[in-house]
Order: sequence, then C-alpha cells, then structure tokens
Amino acid sequence: MRRVARILRTSLFAQVACALVVAVLVGKLWPDMATDLQPLGDLGNCVAVVAVSRWEGVLDVPRAKRVLDGEQPPAAPGSSDPSSGPTVVKAPAVERS
Repeated sequence: MRRVARILRTSLFAQVACALVVAVLVGKLWPDMATDLQPLGDLGNCVAVVAVSRWEGVLDVPRAKRVLDGEQPPAAPGSSDPSSGPTVVKAPAVERS
C-alpha cells in the first residue's frame, strides 16, 4: 500500500491516469454531475496553455496582467495591433496524393 501511495505521489503519469479513470466513472455514473464539473476541465486547459506558453517564453506577462486587470482590451484575432505580440500564421495545407 505504501508503494502505491508513493507512486501516486511522485508519478505524474499515475496521477493523470487516476484522474482519467475517476472522470470516466463520474461521467458514466453521474452524467449531470459530470456536466456541472466541466468548467474545471476548461480551467485545467487554460492553466496548461499558460504554463506551456510561459515555459516556451512566448507569454507577454505584463500585457496579460493589463488585459486581466481590464486596463487594455484583448486584441481581436488577426488584428495588426503591435502590442498584441507576434502574429501566428498557419502554414498552407499540403495536398497528399
């Protein structure tokens, strides 16, 4: 039992696997409760995006603080506002034969 507790405490893979099993069980047994808990999943995705963008060095932290404080409106997608940071351009689709 101690070994299982240690693995759950130290292994991110084990933690994610357990969370996935719990999520599937809650979704099957109590679908209404699972629907009510969906915002937690959305929050988790937001946290992951912020963490990865900060890790990669592409998050403009001062601008994010201004936007979250309501001092600066968020830029519209595709706008040419220079303070909105780098513009992401998608590569054209490649046709496969």
